[in-house]
Amino acid sequence: MVLHPIPGAESPELSGLEDEALIALAQRGSLPAEHTLVLRYLRVTHRLVAWLAQRYGLGAEDTADAKQEAVSFWVRKAIHSYDLRRSAGAGACRFRTLHHRVVVARFRNYTRDLQRRAAHHTAGGVPEECPGAHRERLGVCGCWESIADPAEAAEWRELRGLLDRAIADLPEPAQQLWEWVSAGRSLRGWARRTGLEYKRVQRSWRTMVRAVMARIRQACDAPSA
Repeated sequence: MVLHPIPGAESPELSGLEDEALIALAQRGSLPAEHTLVLRYLRVTHRLVAWLAQRYGLGAEDTADAKQEAVSFWVRKAIHSYDLRRSAGAGACRFRTLHHRVVVARFRNYTRDLQRRAAHHTAGGVPEECPGAHRERLGVCGCWESIADPAEAAEWRELRGLLDRAIADLPEPAQQLWEWVSAGRSLRGWARRTGLEYKRVQRSWRTMVRAVMARIRQACDAPSA
């Protein structure tokens, strides 16, 4: 399985972040953050798909295709559908849990597509679909172009708005630093650019990430309107 490298995806500023902080960056369009998370879950995704394929009796070729689907689409679906407000507090759902659920559900859809394709072939017709034909397409900045459930779409807009407000409420220099790291650039590069001491930049980055995540998690405890 080959993943094309994304510039900045291996930066220590990103690789040292927890899953949920990376998701906050990825959901606002950071491809390096998204790629870092996909790489982090690459091995566990492959193991889960291989286990499911064995249970469902898939052959080697279909298993390899399922792994490719999982890395290219299913994990990214989990990243961009994760509700950051549920990352802490009562009833918290960590990203690792959602990742497992999404991969299992998408794998079942994948096997149903295989069965439909085999049925078309047996009947002598031309298959209209290939496995994964119903997968969502990634749009601009990694957002999902189509969400069928209106309630889910409304929740996505609410979460995206909350994340945007959390970033917008940061001081201007902090916003600029957020965008700098989101693009996969290093804190050392920011220190050189601004003339600030590197350790000071490090502290500012860590404080800012904690503040943004705390703001999002506070929404879990906010009373419903």
